[in-house]
Amino acid sequence: MGLLSRPRNYAQSRTLQSNSRMPRGAIALATALVALVASSLVAGGTGVANAATGGFSPRGIPLNGQVLLGAATTNDIENLESTVGGTLGLHRLYYGSGQVNGAVDQARKDLAKGRIPWMSFKAPSSWASMATGSGDAWAKDLATKLGDLNGPVWVAINHEPEGDGAAADWKRMQQRLAPIFRAEPTIAYTIILMGWKQFFSNDPSVSMDAYWPGKQYVDVLAVDPYNWYDTSSNGAKKYTWDELDKYYTALDKWRTSSGNTDVPWAVAETGWTDSAAAVRQNATSPDGKTVSTEGTGADWLVRGFDDMKAMGGIGMAYFHVAPSVNNEPADWTWPVATSNKINAFRNALAKSSRFTDSPSGALSAPEAPSGLTASATGPGTIALTWKASTGATSYAVRRNGTVVGSTSGTGYTDGGLTASTSYSYSVTASNSAGTSAASTSASATTSSSGSSSTAVTFRASATATANASQATLTVPSQLQTGDTMVLFASTNTGTAASLAASGWTKAGERSLTDLRTVMWTRVAQAGEAGDAVGVTVPVVSKIDLTLVAYSGATSAEPISAWASRADSANSPEHESPGLVLPDSNSVVLTYWVDKSSSTTSWSLPGGQVRRAQNSGSGGGHLTSVASDSGKASPNGAWAGITATADAPSSRSTTWSVALTSAK
Repeated sequence: MGLLSRPRNYAQSRTLQSNSRMPRGAIALATALVALVASSLVAGGTGVANAATGGFSPRGIPLNGQVLLGAATTNDIENLESTVGGTLGLHRLYYGSGQVNGAVDQARKDLAKGRIPWMSFKAPSSWASMATGSGDAWAKDLATKLGDLNGPVWVAINHEPEGDGAAADWKRMQQRLAPIFRAEPTIAYTIILMGWKQFFSNDPSVSMDAYWPGKQYVDVLAVDPYNWYDTSSNGAKKYTWDELDKYYTALDKWRTSSGNTDVPWAVAETGWTDSAAAVRQNATSPDGKTVSTEGTGADWLVRGFDDMKAMGGIGMAYFHVAPSVNNEPADWTWPVATSNKINAFRNALAKSSRFTDSPSGALSAPEAPSGLTASATGPGTIALTWKASTGATSYAVRRNGTVVGSTSGTGYTDGGLTASTSYSYSVTASNSAGTSAASTSASATTSSSGSSSTAVTFRASATATANASQATLTVPSQLQTGDTMVLFASTNTGTAASLAASGWTKAGERSLTDLRTVMWTRVAQAGEAGDAVGVTVPVVSKIDLTLVAYSGATSAEPISAWASRADSANSPEHESPGLVLPDSNSVVLTYWVDKSSSTTSWSLPGGQVRRAQNSGSGGGHLTSVASDSGKASPNGAWAGITATADAPSSRSTTWSVALTSAK
């Protein structure tokens, strides 16, 4: 874990303030109506609902009154989950500016377990310099990497800023950084303040107005209230008792008066001591005050959770960290270790939600693939392509109702067919939750025996996707000795993939910021059909693998010309580079790939035959397509061609590859 927050004890410098409040039941009744209205709004700092149909927005904001419960831990959070008997909804984390990769790895683990990572980072430079752009590159790198994960992440930069610098500089830094992070649709940008300073210190220099950047910059506003009963500071004991709804009421009052009722709120840190958890209701403290008037100390956390739900809060993270970690006084006993605390946490957890509980977060069987096409590519082969189904990990291909193959990509070539024969195909998508219904069928008729439009003929293709540091595809079973294989490996991190298998020739490489494509070629040897071909990447990346195989190309130098280009224009249309063909027996293979959270398919220009198609999932995924014209092109200048994606992207590489006939 990275840097841990240290809860700040301001109880010793203040006196307990009287609070005239409505009875708890009246608050619950009144605020339930507010929560009912607010639940139809999604924060994004605008009050406009995000595009989500389930119980959570894409940024992980509860939409229907759910409350997440989580914790900060110094050890494996699963130890706490084992103690309290359930999965937490939030994992509170703290990192320095140089711990980006470790933070991303931990966020990935949390999302896989159904927890939303709530991450605080220290800025890499001063607030004033960050406000003028010195940290933009760092922020964009972090945002891109977190945005590429398959799930929501909550981010804060320099939480609890009070006393660490000028409030105006901190505010301007937030206004600078928030748009960078919020450009990723799955990142919620959060502002975390102490709370007591803002609402009870009567110090205008640390007021909400001093720090508030504006709701257009904030997805979640959070405070860090603690119960400081029986804690010491500078050798003096304090027995101040605060219920959490004291902070909720003050926060709600500010949100109402400032016009920010549409900004969701949460508690980023909280805790109560072992002594507080053992206090009876209406007990007399050692300094003679009546404490815990609203219930027993053992139920303090449950009351705080219930009040949060009643008043429209969305999440609470408990500070499950021993005092020795931050060199705090030994009586700052925050960890959930006593039976009273464990039982309270269990009770609150049972009432909480997780983003995977909702239809938008829970894993379900994918929908049926759409856009299935079938094209005859010879007397014995038919090529299939389709659009990716969200959440699918594999696809099964059926020919005339019988399964004939499977793939993790969105393309398949069926071989061993009879010439001049019609075949019907359908595809189903699967994941660990189940299998979809079959796609709409598509049919094609193989060409007559011996017919061929050119000596260089498409043989087969294979694709694979991964969100890892390695990816593997299977060489098509139709491959024959002497065929030419062209392999493209694209990554969404800007790092180059390496090919472990021997015998492949690296032909070219093209990069654009955080998108990089490498191309290899190989002449097939006997027995290679069905082999696994794998690539590795130095860091976890979204990977696209596309292999296209052709027969009839010269084995001495099958690729006579190639070119690639990086396209940074934010457009759905991307043009492949032109070539100069040395002869009239060349077939030009074209490959397009883009990085986008929205693209799922490509449309080809007229005269092109789709040979492979592939699309990943999640933020910053890759979508590719490969095609050729099915015939030889005349020698001389060959103009590039334009394919159109179904969404614009400013990160694309395109390739044109000429394969020369041996005849």
